[in-house]
This record gives sequence, structure tokens and C-alpha cells, in this order.
Amino acid sequence: MALHARKAKYEVIGSKQNVCGDKQLTLRLNETVLKNVTCHKVLGVIIDNNLNWHNHFDYVCKALINNMSLPYLNIVCFTLLMK
Repeated sequence: MALHARKAKYEVIGSKQNVCGDKQLTLRLNETVLKNVTCHKVLGVIIDNNLNWHNHFDYVCKALINNMSLPYLNIVCFTLLMK
């Protein structure tokens, strides 16, 4: 399998105390500097550097809202509000 230097990114994963913005890591692949990201989508799951689900949850909610029909969405929201 070949890695594409222009598409490759890296993510430092750990606790909030261990993953701080002060320490910048410079990784290179074929003389191309890799970009550091705070969250990345892997196999349909969005993983952030603190292993939180917030970004993935937001993504799923937006996808549901965009793909559901408006009458069905109103029924679901109305049912949730009545509980």
C-alpha cells in the first residue's frame, strides 16, 4: 500500500493535559510536512484528539436532520417534547 504525502495527516491522541498546543511535532513523508489535525474521520467514525464523541455526535445529528423528511422530523421532535 502506498501512502500519499499530500493526503496524509497525523493526530496526537491523549488526555487534555497531555495534548497541548505548545508542543508542535513535525512529521515528514517524502520531504512533505504532514498536517496535524485535532479530529479525523476513520471508517465513518469521527475521532478527536481527546477521544470525545462530540464531533461524531454533531455529525450524525446533522446527517439525520438533512436526510429526514420534514413531516417525519416534526413528529419525532413533537414526540420527544411530549415526554
